[in-house]
Amino acid sequence: MSATIGPTREQQDMNFMALALKLAEIVVTKGQTPFGAVVVNRDGRLVSEGHDSVRTDLDPTAHGERTQ
Repeated sequence: MSATIGPTREQQDMNFMALALKLAEIVVTKGQTPFGAVVVNRDGRLVSEGHDSVRTDLDPTAHGERTQ
C-alpha cells in the first residue's frame, strides 16, 4: 500500500509566490502598481488573495494583502 505524499512546504511556498506574481502581472495591465498578495494559514491553506488597488480606488490603504 502506498501513501499519498503531498507537496513539500517549499513547493507550496513556491506555488503561492507564483500566484502572488501572477496577480501582480494582471493588475499592472490595469494601471496599478504591481503588487499581488496571498495569505496562507498555518496549515498551508490559502485564506485570501488580492492585489493593490490604491490608484483605482484612490485609497492609500487599498493594499493587496487587505482581504475583501
